[in-house]
Amino acid sequence: MPRIKAEIVLSAILVILLIVMCFVIIFNDKDETIENMQVASNAENNLGTTQKEAESVIEEEKEKSKNSGNLVCKYDEKVIYAEASEKAIYYFDLKTKEGRKLTDLETSIDKMYFDGENIYYFPIYGQGNGIYKIDLEGNIEKIFNGITLQMCIYEDKIYYVNQIGYDSINNNPQGTLCVMDKTGENQIEIAKSVKNYFYIENQKIYYTTQNRQMYQINIDGTNQTKLLDGRKFPLAIENNNLIYIDYANQEMTTLRNLETKQENQIGLSGNAHKFLETEYIDTAETLEDLTEGRKITKINPETGNFEEILTIKNPEAEIIYISDKYVYYQDEDGKVYKVNIESKEETELSNLEDSQFLSNKSYKLQTNETEESKNLTIINLDTDEKVEIDIK
Repeated sequence: MPRIKAEIVLSAILVILLIVMCFVIIFNDKDETIENMQVASNAENNLGTTQKEAESVIEEEKEKSKNSGNLVCKYDEKVIYAEASEKAIYYFDLKTKEGRKLTDLETSIDKMYFDGENIYYFPIYGQGNGIYKIDLEGNIEKIFNGITLQMCIYEDKIYYVNQIGYDSINNNPQGTLCVMDKTGENQIEIAKSVKNYFYIENQKIYYTTQNRQMYQINIDGTNQTKLLDGRKFPLAIENNNLIYIDYANQEMTTLRNLETKQENQIGLSGNAHKFLETEYIDTAETLEDLTEGRKITKINPETGNFEEILTIKNPEAEIIYISDKYVYYQDEDGKVYKVNIESKEETELSNLEDSQFLSNKSYKLQTNETEESKNLTIINLDTDEKVEIDIK
């Protein structure tokens, strides 16, 4: 009997151990499953963030290509590059890695715009007149016969200044603000006596007249509203944040909330740089801060709050591009430098000299001296990834 009892107890112990082991395995598997789910969720979130940023860059490329007038434009996988010195336009397909000269021009380009289907440009002032339209086969059509110094593409329409006279001091547009179809038809006047550049945001146009009054008006020309008096000219507009330069006050760059009317001074002689819905302003010294160089100020697009994030010590620095991580500038000798916003570390970038910048990439058209051919070099400024496309 004692032996039987011992066997029963041992069997019971073994059963209990087996049950405990099963629970341990189950819970371990459960923990591992939860951990794997968490890892997958984190990866998905990271992928989502990266994908969202990538989509934002793509949209920014399109908007800048339609509005900024840069000599490099990108829409989806299509890149348009204007070579001003040789009066030519090149087309590059990033998907097929093929490039070709699209067309030669009679005059040098002042500004160029691209909507994914057609290129629009106008010549340098004094070398020609009109707005020209070029399709992706290289066919050229003149759609406007007057003179303009600014245009943009907004909701399948072209907005431009029909130049009347010329501001020889600042080389700025002055004339009548107009809109027309992309074919050049249905030309309509929106506002007269416009001086300096106009900006479009949320169905409204912001501009200053020749009598130095700043207005906003609907894109169809209705509901003209005066905003400011006294030699104040818009520089950028993002949501309800208007950035303008006050030429009556030492070219003071000022941030104005259009709802609350609150104003804050940023610095002197400002330039605007937009990156992923955030405006960055570079200014010279202010009355409160007499340091030499260019001061970089970041403006929160939602709240309108701003902060100084960096000062470039070189007084001759020309800020050429700003991202959320770096500021790129060119010195008086044409050398390009990158400054880390967080660490303030500065690096010379000889490979970016004579480059064009769009969103987070640099573009340079260069000749291969040994083969006597041209190629376009594209560098991702975040990853340093390089793509080269030869011209056939």
